[in-house]
Amino acid sequence: MNAVRSPRNPAHRLITIVGLLLVALGTLPAHTAPVALAAAMVRYDPSRNTIYVGDNYSPSDPAQAPFIGYPSHPLAPKTSISIPELATALNNPILLNDQGGGIWLLKANVVISQTARLEATNGR
Repeated sequence: MNAVRSPRNPAHRLITIVGLLLVALGTLPAHTAPVALAAAMVRYDPSRNTIYVGDNYSPSDPAQAPFIGYPSHPLAPKTSISIPELATALNNPILLNDQGGGIWLLKANVVISQTARLEATNGR
């Protein structure tokens, strides 16, 4: 019995790879385009000493609904907020205080919800 061998033609291989990529792209869920969200919502609950950033995905929002069960999907819409932006939104240096030199003193719990991403990087 003879084994079937694929042609060694580079053009044939390229067409095969492109075809496989198109099939793979066709399996992505609908509404996967990244969507820009408004500024991240920030609120503070003094009874729990907790800062909440962002919110959960809304089933009534067609751009967010596909990601309710998969918030870590690479295309799930996220609003980023930096630590200085978080401090500005809180407007309470007792909770989050700039110590200088890129050092921040946090005196509360922080919960980052599904629609947000905290950027805690060196801005350089």
